[in-house]
Amino acid sequence: MEDFLVDQARYFASILAANAQHIEEKRVATEHYSVHPMSVMNHAEILQVAVGDSVTLQKEYPHARNYVVSKTEFSLLQNQLLGLALQDRARLQDTGTNSVLEVQSIRPQFILQVAETLDLIVRDIAQVATESNTDISKLEMCKPWEVAKLVMRLRHLLEYHIRHLEALTRSKLDADNLAAQLQKENESVVAQHTAAQTRVAELEGKLVTLEQELAQVKTAMDAAEARVDMITKESELLQSTHAQCASKLQERDSDIAQLKEAHKKLIQSYEAQAQAANGSEAKVAVKTEELEHIHVERDKLVGDLAELQASYEHFRLQRAEEMEQLVKEKTQLHEALQKRVDETNAMEAHSTRLKGTISQLEADVRAAETQLTNSEIQCDTWKSMVEDLLPRHTAELDAAHAIAIQEREMREAGDALLQNAARKIEDLERKQREQNDEIIKLREAVAQNNIVKSQRLPISPPPSVDKTGSSLVRKRKAAGKTAASWSQDDKGFALNLAAHGSPIPPERAAVLASLPTVVVNLPDGESPEIFTRQSLSNILGGSVQGLVVRCTNSATDLARRYDITEFLCPNMDHNAWSPPGPGQHGYMQVGLGRDRKLFNGEGEYRHVFVGGGKFFLYCGWYHVLRVDPLTKEEWGVLPPKVKTTYSETTFNKENTRECTNKELWRTIKNTQQVLAMYNQGELRAPLVRLQCLKFDMDFYQELVDANGRYFTNKQRPAPPNVAKRRKVADEANEDDDKEEDIPMALVDDKVDEDNPSVPLGSPSAVVPSEEALASGSSGSVLMDTSVPAAPPTPVSMAGAGIVLPPSSPSRQARYDARQQTSGGLIKLRIPGGRSPHSKPGSKDSDEEREVEDGLSSESDDDDLYAD
Repeated sequence: MEDFLVDQARYFASILAANAQHIEEKRVATEHYSVHPMSVMNHAEILQVAVGDSVTLQKEYPHARNYVVSKTEFSLLQNQLLGLALQDRARLQDTGTNSVLEVQSIRPQFILQVAETLDLIVRDIAQVATESNTDISKLEMCKPWEVAKLVMRLRHLLEYHIRHLEALTRSKLDADNLAAQLQKENESVVAQHTAAQTRVAELEGKLVTLEQELAQVKTAMDAAEARVDMITKESELLQSTHAQCASKLQERDSDIAQLKEAHKKLIQSYEAQAQAANGSEAKVAVKTEELEHIHVERDKLVGDLAELQASYEHFRLQRAEEMEQLVKEKTQLHEALQKRVDETNAMEAHSTRLKGTISQLEADVRAAETQLTNSEIQCDTWKSMVEDLLPRHTAELDAAHAIAIQEREMREAGDALLQNAARKIEDLERKQREQNDEIIKLREAVAQNNIVKSQRLPISPPPSVDKTGSSLVRKRKAAGKTAASWSQDDKGFALNLAAHGSPIPPERAAVLASLPTVVVNLPDGESPEIFTRQSLSNILGGSVQGLVVRCTNSATDLARRYDITEFLCPNMDHNAWSPPGPGQHGYMQVGLGRDRKLFNGEGEYRHVFVGGGKFFLYCGWYHVLRVDPLTKEEWGVLPPKVKTTYSETTFNKENTRECTNKELWRTIKNTQQVLAMYNQGELRAPLVRLQCLKFDMDFYQELVDANGRYFTNKQRPAPPNVAKRRKVADEANEDDDKEEDIPMALVDDKVDEDNPSVPLGSPSAVVPSEEALASGSSGSVLMDTSVPAAPPTPVSMAGAGIVLPPSSPSRQARYDARQQTSGGLIKLRIPGGRSPHSKPGSKDSDEEREVEDGLSSESDDDDLYAD
């Protein structure tokens, strides 16, 4: 029963709310005075809350009293009110917009019954709660929000009543004014009624008199009728005459109006003439004075005219004499001009002969300038190559010097500009000799200060106090190109990749900023682990070169466990917009030659290691997608060295048989043309977006552990060199990556055979020629020296201002040196490749052929990781 009462009150409130909504939407007007629908709805909502509280008290204290909600009168009243509300709802649903309707549920009697019921229930609740010491927090009406709503509803009701009272007051004033007006009108009507009665009495007396007169008039009417007939005829005649007179009168009126207008115009013209006459008198006086002044000036002009006539006569005589002189000069000039014409004809014939000679000379000069330009470009190329890879290009510089000397001997008779090229070459030659001397001194100093070790020296900064295994791994994080690339704290050394990169253009940076952020929480706040290409090859497999690394047959257990067949190793030095740290986004420039088929469509997914110099950080699992190429403005943001390197790569990879635009590349002769086309926007460098999706901490921890084992183990397998590995058919079970120590005597014999005039200790002996580098497919030949230990002291390079610590990490990273105790013998270590005793006809492995045909040969040049 209690739940029924609550549901009934809730249903009653919902019906009233629906009625209020219909009234507002359909703009229904009521026939009689009514209360605002929102006020009725507010009372119903309060009644609903009060009924709920009363039911709650009745359940808790059933014998406290006879509750109002349990009485039959309350139920009957509720049913009656609910029935009225339902009837109104039915009528409101059927009625149209802007209609007038009798709504019972907003009449004052209706809301008064609701308010009386609410008052009884609230009093009942208050008395029961007071007598039984009920916790008022259980009652809805006592809660702050319900009290606030009750106050708000009372405020709305009060505002409505105040507005209604103001409307009633205005209506009362209007009614009082109307009553006063009606009173005045009533008094006026009473006075008019009295006057009318008096007038009626008078009219009745007059009516009697008129009746008598009417009898007399009837007798006279007969006589008058005959008179009327006669008068009618006369009247018709008079009417025709009157009509004629009226027409003539209208004509005369129009003539009079015209005459009046003409009279007005004449008067106005006479007035204007009178005013003009008055003004003319003043003007005549002024003109008279001006005329007298003009007469005076005329007399002066007559005198001046006489003087001018005399002067003109003299001028005319003088002009005649000058004309005679000019005629004589014209005759003389004509004769001189004829002589000049003859001389000009002779000069034109001579000029024609000179033009032929000049054209021949210009052709010779252009040919000489072209040769000079090629020589200057070649010299600049030699200079940059010498600065970057000085030992490797010693032989090229000698050959260029010989070519330049030959060209200078061929053109030394007529071309003075080539002497500048010769001087540049001599300067480069002198610098080459100085740098060779410095390299010899540095090599001797390093050989004297190297510490004899039985294992590979770690690439690390000065060792810290901590000697644990993790500390040994951290020690190998500290070799880089610049001091800004490294930072040190109590956790070890950290590699700063951003120091190797360059700013990304705003539009590309905005795209990266819009991508979701990946949060990387390294354990204990440690810096990211630092890897090398050798350690990555040992941990996952694959080559130590190339941006796209494929590990299929050479994959390690870790790579197979995580289903890794390829991973990316972009380097900040050549891909300056690569991700600057774990979990961050970036770009890389891949897509030349056959690489343009990579990462198209919806993209691919790869693990990414980003490097700065020779060292790399694991950045996460990435979505790799090709995007729009670089614009001319974005290309201009790249560092100059990256532009030059990428132009060389473009020239090497696009100028091939697989080139799609062969006509264009037939016109391109060198790298400088490619760089100029990039700078002008004729070529656009491809771009690939790297979006980090996640950073797998389990995978990263396994990488860290494997990296630590790689650097701490004394005996470790050499990194597999997939792109250059060779197998002998009869040695299929041997390891893919071999090393062999060869005595120095064998090297001396080989050097004597190749270069008999070059001693082994000279700089040219340790730098292979370009032909040797091009043909050395079996791997790089590196020098290892072992000498007795000496105190580690810094070595200064005179003239260069460079101080190198003993066992410099940068030189170790460049030459991949390993010191061994060998009893004073100098040995060569040949990593990877074919055994010196293997047969020349051995076949490549399946993995080597797959890599050479696929990604290894396609992406090596994009990042230029060949050490």
